[in-house]
This record gives sequence, C-alpha cells and structure tokens, in this order.
Amino acid sequence: MAYAGDVEKWKTEYGVTVEPVFSENGMYVQDAFAKAGVALDKTCAAILCGQKEMALAVTDMFKEGGVDESHILTNF
Repeated sequence: MAYAGDVEKWKTEYGVTVEPVFSENGMYVQDAFAKAGVALDKTCAAILCGQKEMALAVTDMFKEGGVDESHILTNF
C-alpha cells in the first residue's frame, strides 16, 4: 500500500484517519468503498492509484459526497 509507513504518523501527528480500500474477492474498489459506508464530506481526501476507470468512479463518488476535486489525487 502506498504510504503504508506514514499512516500511523499521520494519525498521531495530524489526526488523519486512513481507510485503505482494495479490490479483492471479485469486488471492485468503488464497490468495496460504497459497501464500507464511509461518510464523505468536505474534510475528506483521497489518494487513488490503479486503473483509470476505478479512479474516475471513486472520484465521482467523492465529489457527490461533497469532497473538493482538488483533494483527490490519482496516478494519472
């Protein structure tokens, strides 16, 4: 996982909560994220890496949840 070594530091130093979501067991990331029921609002951000289709779908989910597009980073 990208930034795995930094997650605990972000939590203790900055109060950031990280919710890792991976595609597994035949479920796409966007479906797993929706199933997890994570509340989205303007305080959220995302770092997305993987297939463009997944990143676009999750970006749409975040934007619909009130997350500013400038808080969504992708690998493309």
